[in-house]
Amino acid sequence: LDHLSLGGCYKLPAEALSHMLRGLVGPRLRTVQLTHAPQIDGRVTQALGAACAHSLECLALDHCAALDDAALAALSPLRNLEELSLAGLPRMTGPGLVALLTAPRGAHTVSLDEP
Repeated sequence: LDHLSLGGCYKLPAEALSHMLRGLVGPRLRTVQLTHAPQIDGRVTQALGAACAHSLECLALDHCAALDDAALAALSPLRNLEELSLAGLPRMTGPGLVALLTAPRGAHTVSLDEP
């Protein structure tokens, strides 16, 4: 599996998604879309950072309201990330975004606009 799109899956628990990313599909994923999912939290971003560090190229986390600066910092291991979309994250701060953008080998394109 190299593309995972679960936009709007608001009933999928973060723990189940984290387990799935770590154990089942993570190492080959190139594109992940987890938009409009209020339960997505730091457990999921930690799983993405750990399981997809060398494969993930495109990540959309738009309107995942539980994501905060610490959750976004867990994405720093994503070495091949080219596109990152973070629209509608009310808990993300300016310093958190700067830390994410200045991480070594961060995303080439970061979008904060509404898709």
